[in-house]
Amino acid sequence: MTSTRTQRILELSSSLSPTGAKTLLAMGLGDSDRPIDRVIRRLQAEDGQAWFESARNQLLDEVGVSLASIRSNPATPLEQLREHKAAIKRWSKDSDPDTQLIGVLGYFLVLAIASCHHSLQISDQNPAFVHGALRELEAALPAPWNCFVRKAISHEDTKTL
Repeated sequence: MTSTRTQRILELSSSLSPTGAKTLLAMGLGDSDRPIDRVIRRLQAEDGQAWFESARNQLLDEVGVSLASIRSNPATPLEQLREHKAAIKRWSKDSDPDTQLIGVLGYFLVLAIASCHHSLQISDQNPAFVHGALRELEAALPAPWNCFVRKAISHEDTKTL
């Protein structure tokens, strides 16, 4: 018997090429371990809220300004957001697993800020991937970040640079 989830994946994949459908199905059925999935699991851990606050403080040290102040300032220049993204992205390549997670978290938060304030995606990643990752991240974030990311992903007019 096919699960509802599997049936939905098959329905969605019917318009894809056979290779695309196979990839989508494998992603839906397999154990996903993308960096964003590890961040989400970390946020959902018992101490996830404390980890999130610690991560935000460490990111403040990296970029020199809190992500919360950038989030609440729509006038933050796009170039400044790109610089923050580049600085934070380097963390995702660090040898320390926790630093990697903080880098991935910060990267997606900066993408959400750019989307919300400038209606632009400042990532080279596939827009559908970024949108999906932000949607999954939104569900794991504490308030007010979850509401902010929800607002960012609701921007249908976001353009890719």
